[in-house]
Amino acid sequence: GKEWENFNSKQLSKAWYQRNIDIPGDVQNRRTFIDLARVSTDAVIFVNGINCGQIEWPYGTIEITKVVKSGQNTISILVAAVSDEKDKAVIMSPTEIYTTKSNLQSRGLIGEVRIFSVPQGPLISDIFVQTSTRNKQVKLDVELKDVTQNGQVQLIAQMLDEKGKVEQKFTGTASVKAQQTQSIQVQWNWQNPRLWDTGKPNLYTLQLEVKGSGIDTQYNQPFGFREFWVEGRKFFLNGTEFRLRPNLHSDTWEGGTVEVSDKLIDGYVKAGFNITEIWPWNHDERGRWHFRELFSERADLKGFPIMAPALDITPIAWSEQWNNRQIIDRWKGRMAAEMRRYRNHPSVLMWATSPNYFGSGDDQNPRRIGRKKIEGTLGPVEDQRMRAKTPLGTEAFAAMKLVDPTRPVMVHQGGTFGDVYSLNSYLNVIPLQEREEWISEWSKTGEMPYMVVEFGTPLHATMMRNRQGFDKVIVSEPLITEFAAIYLGKQAYELETPGYKGKIREQFVKGQEYKSWHNSKDLDFAPAFQKLQNLFSTNTWRTWRTFGMSGGMIPWHDGHGWEILDAGRTKVDIGPFQPGRRGVYLKQVSNNLLNYLQPEAYKIYPGGEAIINNNGPTLAWIAGANQAFTAKDHSFFAGEKLAKQIVLINDTRAQQDFAFNWRILVGGQEVGTGEKKGSIETAGTLFFPIDLKLPNTISGKTDGEIRLTARIGDRPHSDTFAFRVFSTSSKVKDAVTIFDPVGKTSAMLKQLGYQLVPWNGSQVSSLLIIGREAFSSGQNLPGNLETFVRNGGKAIVFPQRRDWLKNMGLRVAEHVSRRAYPVDNNHPAVSGLDDADLRDWIGESTLLEAYPDTIQTGARLSPSNMPWYGWHWGNRGGVSSASIEKPHRTSWRPILESEFDLAYSPLMELDYGKGRLILNELDLEDHYTVDGGAAQLVQQLVSYGMNSAVMGKPDKVVLIGGEKDAKKLDSLGVIYQRANGLSQDVGLAIVGAEANLKDAELRGYLNAGGKAFFLPRQVPVAGLGVGLQQAKDFGGSLAVPSWDEVKGLSGSDLRSRSFYDTWLIKSGGEIGADGLLSRVQVGKGVAIFSQLDSDSLNADAKTYLRFTRWRQTRANAQILANLGASFKADGAVFNGSSQEFYHSDYKTDFENGDDPYRYYRW
Repeated sequence: GKEWENFNSKQLSKAWYQRNIDIPGDVQNRRTFIDLARVSTDAVIFVNGINCGQIEWPYGTIEITKVVKSGQNTISILVAAVSDEKDKAVIMSPTEIYTTKSNLQSRGLIGEVRIFSVPQGPLISDIFVQTSTRNKQVKLDVELKDVTQNGQVQLIAQMLDEKGKVEQKFTGTASVKAQQTQSIQVQWNWQNPRLWDTGKPNLYTLQLEVKGSGIDTQYNQPFGFREFWVEGRKFFLNGTEFRLRPNLHSDTWEGGTVEVSDKLIDGYVKAGFNITEIWPWNHDERGRWHFRELFSERADLKGFPIMAPALDITPIAWSEQWNNRQIIDRWKGRMAAEMRRYRNHPSVLMWATSPNYFGSGDDQNPRRIGRKKIEGTLGPVEDQRMRAKTPLGTEAFAAMKLVDPTRPVMVHQGGTFGDVYSLNSYLNVIPLQEREEWISEWSKTGEMPYMVVEFGTPLHATMMRNRQGFDKVIVSEPLITEFAAIYLGKQAYELETPGYKGKIREQFVKGQEYKSWHNSKDLDFAPAFQKLQNLFSTNTWRTWRTFGMSGGMIPWHDGHGWEILDAGRTKVDIGPFQPGRRGVYLKQVSNNLLNYLQPEAYKIYPGGEAIINNNGPTLAWIAGANQAFTAKDHSFFAGEKLAKQIVLINDTRAQQDFAFNWRILVGGQEVGTGEKKGSIETAGTLFFPIDLKLPNTISGKTDGEIRLTARIGDRPHSDTFAFRVFSTSSKVKDAVTIFDPVGKTSAMLKQLGYQLVPWNGSQVSSLLIIGREAFSSGQNLPGNLETFVRNGGKAIVFPQRRDWLKNMGLRVAEHVSRRAYPVDNNHPAVSGLDDADLRDWIGESTLLEAYPDTIQTGARLSPSNMPWYGWHWGNRGGVSSASIEKPHRTSWRPILESEFDLAYSPLMELDYGKGRLILNELDLEDHYTVDGGAAQLVQQLVSYGMNSAVMGKPDKVVLIGGEKDAKKLDSLGVIYQRANGLSQDVGLAIVGAEANLKDAELRGYLNAGGKAFFLPRQVPVAGLGVGLQQAKDFGGSLAVPSWDEVKGLSGSDLRSRSFYDTWLIKSGGEIGADGLLSRVQVGKGVAIFSQLDSDSLNADAKTYLRFTRWRQTRANAQILANLGASFKADGAVFNGSSQEFYHSDYKTDFENGDDPYRYYRW
């Protein structure tokens, strides 16, 4: 009523509950009890005004036989809400624990109140029904209380079906003693019970009578006949393998209604999940409410498995109270009491407990996953921590098994602890190919089932700057677009919304601090992030399920795939209160809970679609060939064999019929078909090869596609796989000069037909090739490479080891790149090749160790005691093992770009003196024989190196301008002279903002073929007819002009992380990049105006523009280099290392550093 509308229970420390009830029958000959299912926190029970005793947190039962009477009784309960803890632990991971203030979440009666009666005398206080399908047996563990005589008792067990009909009857005897509490056991063989299983909620009620030795009592216990166990890496339910597809069930107050509980389970099933983990928070924390018993009952009735919480040990463990035997015994008692409340629910397949405390910083290492023992070293800190944890974990989880030996114990993020190897798996941006193969070792040698209880698909926290814990990361700088560019290329920038870019500026506070991004739509549902989610979830679910993943993956934050609609937030009436109803009564509940994860209440994003499509009971997809089903081989040679597989997976609980057909098209023409029908067992995975010889009449390259249509049971599936067919190139006969002490590049070039001439150190007119790993071989070059190039020589350096590149002062991507993107599709080295040809090359790269073993030696550890860069797991599909971060202040011009923010390049060229050096870090030697794209690229690259014209750098570059202009050039590392005017021997004139130069003089210089570069300025008139205007909220540009003067620039250089105010070009010349650039042609000469004014960004204060400052710095340097400028760092590749390659603003700390590959588990 209205009296309750403004009631605030938090203001009360005590409250009375009172109700008059009518108790029928002869209560004098029965024992009567009152049971509180949950109370916050302590209650005193009064019946008819008489104090009957106290029930302390969290629940309990009191006998009221002496005061209750037949007919009308007044039940009064005084509840006091008292918190006994000042602080509680928040445990995010084994290495991230902090405390927060403890507050009561609820006050009063927060569970059901029940009054029941039993016959006088000894009674049955508990029964544990243990069923076994392997032994075809039912066993009862019966707890008796208040037995006063020694002797024999008879047990009569009637198994009633759902309608109350006796389906089976057993009798037996047992001995009892005169004592307060005791347990007796009895068991019977049962050959053909109806089994409880997923989707088959066959239930019984045990009606047990115990008679004799002064006992005459009865007890009813619902149960289901089923058995669940672990065998090696697998789970079994009722004798057949059961592969789990779990999700997370969170307690909500509305979830305490029967209606919501039922609909949540329906939603889980529709979304493809077949088991849920009830989040195992510490339900012993005073004041915490939950409705787990009600949810378990509903799961029983629906045939839906759950993982129910066993009492959390971490509050004792983290506070180091484990050595206190009194505290241990209290915990064991509470744990046992809790488990007894749930252990007869057939839906409870296993216990989940103690989240995020156990496990180690190296437990995601693919070599450790599923191993029962920790071998080798985790590092000094982690080794010590595990030595301390192991005894308490071993004792605690053994105690749970004593209470319930029939169920596995799953320690949430427990690693080796418990019966299931469970982890919070946040592989972040470790390459997708490696993620897909992450459980390959487990699938062969794992000793335990593997379950990912928190799976970052990846989590939004991965896309942030900070690496110091979730509370810090969520208030740090978002880098979603930049990370997405690794897989989406320039499309990541095209998908970026103005709302997201604006939000970066809006959320910024200072330094590296932002307002919280938690649950931000701009972050979670950014289009590029969603495209990434779809790609990662599709590939990971398919491959891990094909590997036989037994425990499945809980997609954290639902894989960022669902958003509640306004329709989902509406309230729905559930009808009037009916006496005797179970659980909470609310007049209205939220529609999103009644239609959980369904389109009636949610917008389903690409991330959600991927999970729905790949996490269902059955799956069919086109996989890689027999040797490697994770391979994405897609660039084949004409006339060779195309090899793929059709994978069928059946995770239903019954054998299913299947049928599928496939078609292969090349150039739009069908070149092959196939079909198959059959049956697939439960938990079955079948592989069907596709082998087809491709047409050998292909000219150039042609697109192809495999199309699959399948049905497993009543579920339809379809999949497509795009590929390319390349014509086989004829062998070349060109001669090249080479220095290749290792010999890998020579072997490749010989096979392609090149004639190789060893370099003797002299200046030769032919292309000079420095072979793979030559600079790491220990052999000196036979000549001076710097002199060779400066004097007009052309050379290509093939892949060198990362150490050599880093020693030179270059920054190198820590991951093997599987994707690269042309900066300019028309560049002769890559013309005719696109993004698809430059990704996931066939075969494995070999420049890096594929599967480094750090078990014995340990890895380089971060401050969080985890591997600094995570783990490396395989080189399959590699394109470059050492992509170089594009230098900001040199003449290096990228031909390809890759990795984070497309800020890296595996292929760059340097015009130096009169010659050109190409630095090629593509793993061509490993892939050219099997991958059509790689084969075409190596020939085009060598041809470009041999035949491209080199203009050479001018001898004289001058600056006309003031001190500020000189300072700007000095910061770029440009080599120049100061001048007050122009002469015809000037190869490039840099016109500063402070220049005093007349247009007529400049036009005369340009007309004769001169070149000029105008530094950014903030005036309306810039010269040569170019006009500027102020612009507010400018977001950069993706429109890269096609001018020769801007070769090497891409959208990644010209875009901006967020909006800023600047001066843009509004008139004059050919305006490009949305006003950032203008090209003015005067006679034979050209002038480039740049408004890429990195100094005006104020990026030291507006730190979200720091990367934009880097990119603009590089863009200006690139244009200057293209016009003829040379840089101090240009010669470093020949003459040792340089610290001049990059902008000086670079953060090296782990927590908020600029290295995007730092690893952290959230």
